[in-house]
Amino acid sequence: MSEPTRLPVPDVVPDSGPYDAGPTDAGVVPDTGPRDAGAVDAGPQVARVAPDPVAGVVDRPDLSPPGVSSRPPAPVEVNGQQLPDDDASLLVLVEGLVQGSGVSGVYQLSDALHTQLAAVDQEITGAHQFADAVANGYQPAAGVPWSEQMFIDRGADRSRLARVADALDRQLQVVLDRYSAFQQLVLDAAVLRLDGNRAALGQWKDYLRTELTPGQLQRQVQAEQQRSTIATVAAGPSSGLQMEALDRQATLSSPRRRAVEGRVARGLIHGGCEYCHEMQHAINTDYEHPELFGPSVSPDQLFRQYASAEGGNPAPLPGFLSTTPDTGIDPQTVAPFPHLASEVQAIERIRPILRQLGPEGFKVIDLDTGYAGMDYTQLLTTLDSAIDTRRANFALLQGEIRAGSVDFLVLRPIVRELLPLADPTVHAMIEQRIAAEQSDSEAESILIGIATVAALLLTIFPPTAMWGLALDLTLGGYGIASGVEQLQQGELLSLGIGSSVLDAEQQEAAHSLMTMGALSIVLSAAGIAMSGLSAVRMIRSGTGAAAVLEGAEAQAGGMRITLSELNTSSPRALVVAEDGTVIADQTLAELSLTRQVSAAGPSSNLPALPADVLDAAIDALDADNPFTLAIGERRAAQIRSGAKDFALDRPAGFDVDEPLAVGGDISRSRAVQRAMDPHNRQLLDPATNQLTKYLGVSPETVMRSRMTLAPVSVVDNPNVLFTRRFDEITEMAEIFEDAMSRVENIRSLSPGAIKTRINANIRKIIGEGLSPAGVRVRDALRSVGYEYVPGRGIVAVRGLTPPTPLTPLP
Repeated sequence: MSEPTRLPVPDVVPDSGPYDAGPTDAGVVPDTGPRDAGAVDAGPQVARVAPDPVAGVVDRPDLSPPGVSSRPPAPVEVNGQQLPDDDASLLVLVEGLVQGSGVSGVYQLSDALHTQLAAVDQEITGAHQFADAVANGYQPAAGVPWSEQMFIDRGADRSRLARVADALDRQLQVVLDRYSAFQQLVLDAAVLRLDGNRAALGQWKDYLRTELTPGQLQRQVQAEQQRSTIATVAAGPSSGLQMEALDRQATLSSPRRRAVEGRVARGLIHGGCEYCHEMQHAINTDYEHPELFGPSVSPDQLFRQYASAEGGNPAPLPGFLSTTPDTGIDPQTVAPFPHLASEVQAIERIRPILRQLGPEGFKVIDLDTGYAGMDYTQLLTTLDSAIDTRRANFALLQGEIRAGSVDFLVLRPIVRELLPLADPTVHAMIEQRIAAEQSDSEAESILIGIATVAALLLTIFPPTAMWGLALDLTLGGYGIASGVEQLQQGELLSLGIGSSVLDAEQQEAAHSLMTMGALSIVLSAAGIAMSGLSAVRMIRSGTGAAAVLEGAEAQAGGMRITLSELNTSSPRALVVAEDGTVIADQTLAELSLTRQVSAAGPSSNLPALPADVLDAAIDALDADNPFTLAIGERRAAQIRSGAKDFALDRPAGFDVDEPLAVGGDISRSRAVQRAMDPHNRQLLDPATNQLTKYLGVSPETVMRSRMTLAPVSVVDNPNVLFTRRFDEITEMAEIFEDAMSRVENIRSLSPGAIKTRINANIRKIIGEGLSPAGVRVRDALRSVGYEYVPGRGIVAVRGLTPPTPLTPLP
């Protein structure tokens, strides 16, 4: 019997597990649910052929020998569903699955194909083994070897399966690329929009300085301030009572009485006894101390005078504006209020040229600053400073966007404008992304409470109170680590205040997020739920664009909490019990470590750490060298006594560590991003790692993660291996990219699996010297007395030899 034609056995690799990776901005697929969601039953997990790391397409050997199949090609079917084999039809299929059940539906179909493919591979391999056995004299009890034609026919079946599976993967990648392209389009558009905002502010600055007289500048600024006040009140939920207050205010010449009506219009006085007492006090003060205020005119008189002056010497329209902005106030809204209507008519004659600089625009002109009391130089300096602050903040926000620190969904106005340009599949993927974030701890920080596509696409949002946003107490209920992240999210949003890349709600929420993030740190340390929080008050310094969140006050759990220095790198918290006892007076960084603030002592369900252990841990973190010595107390005593000849009684070594945990109570998207980030890797000795695990994520760690040092080579300084993040070491950055490229089917892995496999590859590349960078790092470790040992990590070696010369850079 002649030996049949041998077919090569495919090089298969074990599958990596369920497709549970969540969405990220780093190109990870936005999955929409568990693997078993969808119409396709994927069947058991099977071996998957290793993908081509360059092309991203599975590289499958051709198992069919030369020859023509004796039967017509059979269609590829999966669980009764016939699949097309051309790219165009498969793309339509992929788009339908993504729109209907998410990307996971395509993965499930791909799994089913791979299940069939693995079964055919096993069948062909078994046929080869049977034919070999028969050729070597084995006489089977049953069965006959395949003929060459049978191998050809079955190989043709396998080729069709492989071709469809590869084409399916390609078309899925087409869809994923379109989604990624839309993300990048939004980010690029936001950067360009901020460029335009900064350029426009520069034009406004020149206009204010060169084209307006002192009188014109004062009239325009005050007209915009009053116009914005009336427009905001008119659109508010209690416009009737507040409009009546503005109408009364328009006739008052007394500054004190105007202030009382102003507080009614702002919703700070709700009428009744409070209003009566406030107004009576103002009247009495005017009567008893007439010397406190000089001659004054009512707002209605003032703006009619301004309108008359403007008519004789109108302010020129800026060359970069094609038309004069209108007031944005419906005349019918103010018609029932005659004095207020007179004011609005006067503002119309003045023309609100500076509306773009007001609270509805760049927020250079705000509602609280007393511009009327400023002379020309003071007024111009105040506006110049506000414009410079806005432009500087916009530049910082551009940097954060370019650095990948901004989720594209945060840029809601840009998403709304561009989403109609997205194809239906990308539109569905964004819907699924938002839906997946609904139950996620970062949904509030991304969408600030608006978490449906319908709401995302609204062009007009419900108005918020113009003098502050009511604090949503659910925003801070995620503990210390998320409190730090909220604080940072608020800082990030604050950079966009006055820009056209964030919604008004997001801009209003910036300081609220900072406040609630800081309070979350304090309350988590005290073991008090956020629901126990009350009487929150934010404390700002400055006005307009120069306004910063300086502190906040709140009450919770029988304690009074005062936050201060929120505008610095070391915010503080003062916690005082009802009897006046100071419970804590610390920085938020210190509070995030102690976690034991309580008016009644340590919480029973949060056992306090012994003071000496806590102090030692903090001292270790603050030390110049944060690593622990690899010796115990007995050996330490021997060292102090002068002994030199002994073995270490604790293993001295280092291993790959993630400063920001990949697991825990964070979103899947954030976990995947951390798992794939070389800046979230460092070498840390196991003793320090264990000693500090219970301390959680400190603000210093979070801030260090936002700072990147210039890369240094281990050839120049081997010690940087123990003091820097991986992306700050030339060789470790190369090794990390190499390690990540070796992870097969990375989009299908859980965040923990991605981290584990990358770390394992890093150890292997260094330990076995699999790349020039790996060799240089291995040599650098040896030069300082360390060696990679499988199963133990990077450990100190006994009997150091002279340093090994480092392999030079190519």
